[in-house]
Amino acid sequence: NLHKWQARGGKRLQDRQQQGRWLLEVPSASYGHSVLVDVDIETGLPCFILFGGSNQMEYSNKVYRRDWQEKQWLLFLVDATGKDTVPAGRHFHSAVWHDNPHTGENNMIVFGGKSEVCHNDIWRFVLVGSK
Repeated sequence: NLHKWQARGGKRLQDRQQQGRWLLEVPSASYGHSVLVDVDIETGLPCFILFGGSNQMEYSNKVYRRDWQEKQWLLFLVDATGKDTVPAGRHFHSAVWHDNPHTGENNMIVFGGKSEVCHNDIWRFVLVGSK
């Protein structure tokens, strides 16, 4: 089964309050995370998408974006309603970022990984309303 979790599109933060789809937050030091490259549709500049990882105390399931023009990390605010709406925190997973020109969706596909258990699942992160 392909599980789906998503974040809503909107404006970026200009301060440290939650608004739209972003929250200013620097990810903690980690290992076993994935880092993917995308292009900012507003600036045309490359940006990094970071998912998961571990800091030796806990496993992350957060999704961050590194904005190079504004030189800051932004945490995606995820729609988390219902059961199984976000993947378990994990590290040593596989991930790929895909901009779908037909639907306008930005997708990250995550497979497997490890936390207290080995994961054998597939998740699709969708940035809704981003284009």
